[in-house]
Amino acid sequence: MSEYVCVASNGIPPDETWTVKLLVTFAPLMQAKAPTVRVPLGGLARLVCTAESWPRPDVTWDKDGQQIFDSDNYATSQTVSGQYHSVHVLEIRRVEKHHYGSYRCTARNDNGIHFADVDLEEAEPSFLYTNAIQEGSGLVISDDEDSDKDESAAGGVDARVVDTQPIRSISFVPSSIRDHTTPRSAEGMFSELRQDESNDAFQRIPLITVGLVTLLRLGVN
Repeated sequence: MSEYVCVASNGIPPDETWTVKLLVTFAPLMQAKAPTVRVPLGGLARLVCTAESWPRPDVTWDKDGQQIFDSDNYATSQTVSGQYHSVHVLEIRRVEKHHYGSYRCTARNDNGIHFADVDLEEAEPSFLYTNAIQEGSGLVISDDEDSDKDESAAGGVDARVVDTQPIRSISFVPSSIRDHTTPRSAEGMFSELRQDESNDAFQRIPLITVGLVTLLRLGVN
């Protein structure tokens, strides 16, 4: 759009002016922001097309020749970002198998029609990996924070400058060593303590018996 100003003057004020706006109309030019969108099952798909035209176009979305309207699964929106430029978005919620395929965004105005295609494909779901280790596998996790500090000091690295977190190291311990180094439970230690106390009590029984016999003899005498 451009503005032209016409000024009429004969030397005697005031001057007379007219403003004329020139609008250039043209057919739409539709482009897909991304020709292929990959979303996993159950995800949210966002298909985006941009249009340039004047006058502003009417934009529709369709799949397999069927026009798409707003519903629980579909939502359309548009944003005007300039005199001739607009952005059009189709959101697909809770993507299912039948949603995958080719979508078409079409722009129409009095000067023509243009469209762009966007393919929606299934993406592999992302997996969350854990550091769970099966019991009895011989793998032991330990904190190596102190060893890291020693290594950084030996290498001349200022530990105050380096922002580190304790490193979880994994080592393999043979079963023969694990049998001897496995900590005993509190219950096991208490049972051994009780057994030691009972052994001491049995050892003191002969001494008590001798003492009683001595007292009886003294009483008789």
